[in-house]
Amino acid sequence: MSGKYAEKIKSALASEEYRNRLMRIHFYYQNVKNEARYRDAFLEQFNETYGHENLRAYAEVDKVDLLIVDIESKERVKVEFKYQYTFDMARRVSSTMQDFDQLLTRVATGRRGDAERILADCDECDFFVLFVQDRTGQGSQHTLPGEIEINFKHEQLKLDREFSPRSAENKIAWIVPTVDFLSQICERRAGVEMEPIIHEIGHAPFPLTSHIFVLDFSDNDGSDAGTCVVPSQSAHIQRLV
Repeated sequence: MSGKYAEKIKSALASEEYRNRLMRIHFYYQNVKNEARYRDAFLEQFNETYGHENLRAYAEVDKVDLLIVDIESKERVKVEFKYQYTFDMARRVSSTMQDFDQLLTRVATGRRGDAERILADCDECDFFVLFVQDRTGQGSQHTLPGEIEINFKHEQLKLDREFSPRSAENKIAWIVPTVDFLSQICERRAGVEMEPIIHEIGHAPFPLTSHIFVLDFSDNDGSDAGTCVVPSQSAHIQRLV
């Protein structure tokens, strides 16, 4: 498969226009997981940017989140998206990823926790995009206007109580298992892990930072394993911290 898609996907995700779309989503939909909205925002950004090159993105086609089609050549690229919070990665994913072989067995038998869903999606796509949402520092007394309780507040506060908000320890608690897990997946599928993208989306009292990780399997020849091209793990983690 042509390597032309990787740079276009990364460029669309990293663009200021895409960040502005995410900020608008956060403003109107603060209290829900926004995986589909982030996907749709990417679809709009990609089509507006690359439609003149006869490339078109479609949602929910061929049983994947997003399909990119070269209209002339009919080449198709499958993209899967996942949306998690930092406490998901620090707790549920971290606790289930330690034995990778057992994790593969659980996926094969249909078990679907956070880690299992991520791994299963990676087996079905050419590109995998993981959004990890950091709401660290959200005050314990804050509510949405109208005194509406904030969803997932207690999970975030639990992480913040264990590790000081916005401290290096708080970030390492989720960054290390995230990078380790994605590196294992990348190695298994002989993929390429791109440099992460970071967007500041919201500020106090409703802070939000979107960390975007992209795995590129588009040049995989179908072998079960191989060399994973990934940035130096220590540099990878250092940059995010």
